Amino acid sequence: MIREGTAARNLEALVPLLCSKYVDRCMFCTDDKHPNDLLEKGHIDYIVKKAISLGVDPIIAVKAASHTAARYFLLNNRGAIAPGYLGDFVIIDNFNDFNIEMVYKRGELMYDGQLRDFPTPEIDPYLVARAHDTFHLGKLTAEDFKDGRPHAIIGLVPGEIISEDAGYIDHIDVEYDILKVAVIERHKNTHHIGLGYIKGYGLKSGAVATSISHDSHNIIVVGTNEEEMAAAANRIVENHGGITVMENGNVLGEVTLAIAGIMSSIVVALPGCGTRSANGGDVPATNFQPNQVTTVVDEKKCPSPNASASDSTEELLLMGEVPIEQPDTVLSINMQDANP
Repeated sequence: MIREGTAARNLEALVPLLCSKYVDRCMFCTDDKHPNDLLEKGHIDYIVKKAISLGVDPIIAVKAASHTAARYFLLNNRGAIAPGYLGDFVIIDNFNDFNIEMVYKRGELMYDGQLRDFPTPEIDPYLVARAHDTFHLGKLTAEDFKDGRPHAIIGLVPGEIISEDAGYIDHIDVEYDILKVAVIERHKNTHHIGLGYIKGYGLKSGAVATSISHDSHNIIVVGTNEEEMAAAANRIVENHGGITVMENGNVLGEVTLAIAGIMSSIVVALPGCGTRSANGGDVPATNFQPNQVTTVVDEKKCPSPNASASDSTEELLLMGEVPIEQPDTVLSINMQDANP
């Protein structure tokens, strides 16, 4: 898999593999890509365009994106246009711009500048309820984050997903940017809490907690003191997931991700695009001011009608501003409404 996501980008280093000799063993993935990147740049189509811009044969790039991926995942009736295959394909303007002009699904035209209607998939109510009840742990206190023993310091590397060994310490030292970090098991109420220290985070006061933590998605909290860490982690549990920033016992900002602790039911969409809520049905746009969003995207690029606020939804919300408690809200962003 050649990965080109938001944090980890490996396409340029692996471009030499995209040739006739190796393409049958190559396919594309994003791993993790934030909603603003999906809206502004695209998904697999963006990787195809970038590969072509780096000199890859367009046919090789498209094959890696479709045929090879379908073979690997045993989707044996997809990935090509041929007898016996489903008629799932797109028509583009040219290989340089790679703008999608028409979309066909099972041989039926679904988009040609106008999105056709389609049935919303039904979700078992039991699964919906279960996905909204994934935090199983008791109330945390400052004492849960104290033990007095030396722990390893994780040294952050700016702009990278890797870290480095920064030694050991037994206390928080804000002056030298050494903060405490904890991982809290939240699925089975085991009360397992892993403690350590982190350097390079830059927090000067308070604490930041999140339930987005691949791959088990336990609660991770970083703080300048144990009291704020406990408060931030408890707030995550109260919200059934998300990201919370605390200082002096007050919530400075937060994003609620109540679906399994990692997704929101808010729909991310653009003006003029078909939109549906995460629980089905058409939903209206919300009127809001430009300072209520952190990302502005070109309204000419219309995403999939099912694009939802997953993959780190916080990238599209200004913490504490958007009414995230309303599950049937559409975030509709227009270029001319944005501040210069």
